Amino acid sequence: MRMKRQWLVIPVVFMLTVILAACGDEDAIVDYYNGEMHPAWEDVDEQLNRFDEGLIRLEYGETEEGESMMDAARDEIRAIRDSFEGRSYDSEPVQDLQDQFYEYVVAVDDFLEGFYEAIAAEASGAFGAEEELTLQSLISEAQRQENSLFDMIDDYIEEYNLEWEEEGEMDTEE
Repeated sequence: MRMKRQWLVIPVVFMLTVILAACGDEDAIVDYYNGEMHPAWEDVDEQLNRFDEGLIRLEYGETEEGESMMDAARDEIRAIRDSFEGRSYDSEPVQDLQDQFYEYVVAVDDFLEGFYEAIAAEASGAFGAEEELTLQSLISEAQRQENSLFDMIDDYIEEYNLEWEEEGEMDTEE
């Protein structure tokens, strides 16, 4: 009889370990998202808006100011990219979220670099169908990566019973 109880303890201990690990992942996801990823994602959006504003200024003949805004936005996005490169986390879901966010920032940075190449091609008269396809591909990739990031976040919210607070931050359900 004593042997049978010992065998019952193993599945119970395993279940408790899985439950506690899931709780740790839940907190780790919320901490990573709120403390690191969400602020950086907002900064990427802010810099993309700044880049757009620079383009508008270029169209209105404010060349120096427009180029300055575009360059500053590209440099800031590149700094965000560099700051997230190679980060590693103990929690697998957090690492997956980190990797997906990094892929998104890389795609945005690649798009901006491609945009500069398109501007140079346009200025030299070499902008054609191939350059247009390349630029559209870079735009599509950035959008695809952002959609994948949204999907991953939605999956985590459902899987880990997370909820949204005000200002787009996550919290654990109580």
